[in-house]
Amino acid sequence: MAALQRLRNRIGRPIYVNSGCRCAAHNAAVRGTKKSNHLTGKAADISTSHNPTELGRLAAEFGWFNGIKVYAWGIHVDIRTGPRYWIGVPK
Repeated sequence: MAALQRLRNRIGRPIYVNSGCRCAAHNAAVRGTKKSNHLTGKAADISTSHNPTELGRLAAEFGWFNGIKVYAWGIHVDIRTGPRYWIGVPK
């Protein structure tokens, strides 16, 4: 939550959390991975009025998140151990 708030403060716009902490049943229903960081509350799928690619760039710029994936609808961010960034919007 602290990293999301810092990102919100940086961009000066509301952040909409589309998915945060998930129980195992919901994670399976949305086809999340079995070891999803959503299961431990370490991940969020977010959107804003920013373009998702720009939002992903801003999230990566300050190093508050170790995992970032850009989608057409927004971005996935997490605080996993060690960095992992996905480039581009999947087709």
